[in-house]
Amino acid sequence: MNYWVEIFLFLLFIYVLIKHRQRYWKRLGVPYIKPTFFFGNTLGVDVRIHHTAFWRKIYDQLKTMGPVGGFYVFTEPMAMITDLDLIRTICIKDFDYFPNRGEEFLSILSLKLKNF
Repeated sequence: MNYWVEIFLFLLFIYVLIKHRQRYWKRLGVPYIKPTFFFGNTLGVDVRIHHTAFWRKIYDQLKTMGPVGGFYVFTEPMAMITDLDLIRTICIKDFDYFPNRGEEFLSILSLKLKNF
């Protein structure tokens, strides 16, 4: 009987941890797309929608919120810059301050610049 309490407490801990991680952008005051529990904003990617359509949808939603917005890939917070001038500043002038750019950065940047 005691192990049920331990299992419940463990699941409660996981739930609180995930909810805490998915409040990251709210705590910082950055506009963001509200995530679903555990999946964040990626629910249905590559099952119902293609990943390129996913990035386009995220970009279109965040563009209306301001030059920078947040979203979640599962429980991982991600930022997307939608302002072209800010992207240029980051890529040229402040290049040394942003060394940790991932694959997502390059694909969205090429999509943005191609449409420019």
